[in-house]
Amino acid sequence: EGTWGTGVVDELATLLTAGRLSSESRAIVQAAYDDIGDPTEGLKLAQQLIATTPEFHSTNLVRANGLAREIPTPSTSGDQSYKAVVYLMFSGGCDSYNMLIPHTCTAE
Repeated sequence: EGTWGTGVVDELATLLTAGRLSSESRAIVQAAYDDIGDPTEGLKLAQQLIATTPEFHSTNLVRANGLAREIPTPSTSGDQSYKAVVYLMFSGGCDSYNMLIPHTCTAE
């Protein structure tokens, strides 16, 4: 039995993933669309969910092999220094480059 969600998800899958959306992902997105009850909110949710799928982020076919991913061992190099990049996303302009200033710098 088809639902409105089937047509909406099929169209979104064609537009956003060139029709490569897997049946598992389709079922999840369709169930979420149907559970919302409101077509407008369901469409927004379906778009967001499809944007999180592997098919949306790649151009090749995604084939699940059913195997669990190997969990990497945690790094033991906690005493080594590191550098980080911090992004601040503001809605508007920011004319200052002095927002993040190191508290303490050591001369090397």
